[in-house]
Amino acid sequence: SAVIGKASDSKNHAVVIEQGLSFVEGLAVDWIHNTLYWSDSGFKTLSVATMDGRRRKLFDSGLQEPRAIVVDPIAGWLYWSDWGEPAKIEKAGMNGANRHAIVTHDIQWPNGIALDLANRRLYWVDSKLHTLSSVDMSGQDRVTVLASYSDLLHPFSIAVFEDKVYWTDGEEEAIFSMNKFTGSGRRVLAENLHSPQDIVVVHPLAQPSGPNRCEGSGCEYLCLPAPKVDAALPLFSCACADNSHLNPDGKTCSAGTPLLHSCPGRRSLVFLFLKKPSGPMDQFTYTRFVGSQSSLSTEKPFDISLTRAQATGNRGWLEAWLSTEAPSIATNAESEGGSASTVVGVLIPLAILAMVCVAGFYLWRNWKLRNTKSMNFDNPVYRKTTEDDDFALDHNASLGPSVGHVYPPLMAVSTEDDDMP
Repeated sequence: SAVIGKASDSKNHAVVIEQGLSFVEGLAVDWIHNTLYWSDSGFKTLSVATMDGRRRKLFDSGLQEPRAIVVDPIAGWLYWSDWGEPAKIEKAGMNGANRHAIVTHDIQWPNGIALDLANRRLYWVDSKLHTLSSVDMSGQDRVTVLASYSDLLHPFSIAVFEDKVYWTDGEEEAIFSMNKFTGSGRRVLAENLHSPQDIVVVHPLAQPSGPNRCEGSGCEYLCLPAPKVDAALPLFSCACADNSHLNPDGKTCSAGTPLLHSCPGRRSLVFLFLKKPSGPMDQFTYTRFVGSQSSLSTEKPFDISLTRAQATGNRGWLEAWLSTEAPSIATNAESEGGSASTVVGVLIPLAILAMVCVAGFYLWRNWKLRNTKSMNFDNPVYRKTTEDDDFALDHNASLGPSVGHVYPPLMAVSTEDDDMP
């Protein structure tokens, strides 16, 4: 089975992760915070772990064929390529927040990606389009450095250092380099290799120093750097193992995943049902049910901005501290049962009273019919008959609107080429 290991030299190997792996495609090291990030195309996941094996999944949805992965721990960003359908290059905070695609067009098989931290650019090779391209760190200012079938037969992995770009080619079984700005000066560095895969440049300049955001964080399980997207948001997030959640203190963990957060607000019986964020993690949408003992209404979902938040990837929940204009969140799922009991306790007596009234009316009607007399006169010219008027009751009459809740609970590629990327 697949494992992730580490070695200080060619003789001293140690296993870091040996379980829960299927097909590890990409691996990146955060040299500042001492964590590993990897992509698994078998499980369709992106995960993170410490050097001693504490781990959690960052993303387990929206991934088709994740491959290369790189990190920028100084800025707190993570980048990866996905050659599924549709192919794309995505970006997210190293804590799993603020996930979004930065390259989505003119891209087919983005096998390798690399960061030029000095010039703030991302490079990638596309083995189906036979191109080497770059964009800035936000996905803008796209440049095609080289487009050539003969020069880029089947590029797989890529590395950037100073003014050179290096890549491996599985078809030519060799390693090449060229000028990263002009695409000129292509030359062979090594050949007659057997299926060359990854390539890495090892140099102090390739791993610039920066502040450790997790120093003194107090996180019980994992501390992950966060991108600076808002001055009010912290530059790190504490995280827990899979199937665990962060407690309200933002540092310790408990087993299980909370699905419901109740929210005491200015009106009674207020509930927040958190939906999995589909956009920036500094905003989320919730549905609010507001009611009292005699009525219950539903307001449309709306967005609120957080002044401070800690997100745990795409697990579908947040621990949040809101502004004073919005209600405050407390992890208290017991309010659900108490509120539902209040509503049910009001509706049941009303229904019983209505049933008693209907039954009484029918009893009175039958009694009256039995005690009413009729008189008939035998006269071929004139007859008079007295009978009771008929009574009609609409059994489908509404007894009032019903009230109820539905509590909602908190990845094959087809290509025209015969070869896989």
